[in-house]
Amino acid sequence: MATGNVLKLKFITETGKSFTLSVSDAAPTLIEEGGEAAVEALVTHILTNQPFSVTLSSLESAKYVQTTETEITVTPSAG
Repeated sequence: MATGNVLKLKFITETGKSFTLSVSDAAPTLIEEGGEAAVEALVTHILTNQPFSVTLSSLESAKYVQTTETEITVTPSAG
């Protein structure tokens, strides 16, 4: 079984368009009490430093996405 946690930050650019940043392997502590402070610090750092080729104006949303994959073993039957 494999799991994946992704932090998705959706920003609004200076031209009003959406810009989404996905951070793989996000720590589960981000959704625990106090975890929002780490996300807020990251967002502030990004908005202050503008590290992308577009200018980000504000954060629209932040989501923590958890996925789980379970492999299924299938034995094909003779046809």
